[in-house]
Amino acid sequence: MAELARYARSEAAQAVPTSKAAADYGFSLAERLRSFANTQHNRLDQQAELEGKQAGLTAASGKKGGIDLSDNSTIRSRAFNQGAQIAHGAAIKIDINENIERLALENEYDLEAFQTKASAWKKGLLSEVDPVMWAMAEADLNANISSAGTKIAAAIHKKDQAQIIADIEQGANLMSENVLNWARDGNIEASVEEMDLI
Repeated sequence: MAELARYARSEAAQAVPTSKAAADYGFSLAERLRSFANTQHNRLDQQAELEGKQAGLTAASGKKGGIDLSDNSTIRSRAFNQGAQIAHGAAIKIDINENIERLALENEYDLEAFQTKASAWKKGLLSEVDPVMWAMAEADLNANISSAGTKIAAAIHKKDQAQIIADIEQGANLMSENVLNWARDGNIEASVEEMDLI
């Protein structure tokens, strides 16, 4: 059998000359393509975030409790959850502001009745609020109840002060009238004693 001759290369391998400019151009092109791809990914991420947040805001708008959150696995689902929590929190805040203000107006001069009704309403609201928003709702409730209670106490103080001033004025007027009556009747001593009291 005939043996095949082994292949042997007759020339040594030589490096291909490349210029620095050609190499830099190749790297520059790759960098520009990478930058373009990153820009497109960022735009798509921002669009998904915007759509997710809007969907979350819409889904939870006006709800005080029972919001369904996504699994947080994507940018859109995280944005959906954020939007839903913002809308949920806004609905709770509006409800708190309206109802605490209503209770304050109903009990304008009765601080104890206001505090009793506000405490009962607080307990009811917190039982409806989603657990994720519970701490925010409780803090907002406490702040609103405290503020309204302070306003009621100030109104009570102002009303009491006005009543005291009115009572003093009425007493002073009666005493002045007595002084004049005693002076007309000739009872100068009683008139002078009463003047000293005024």
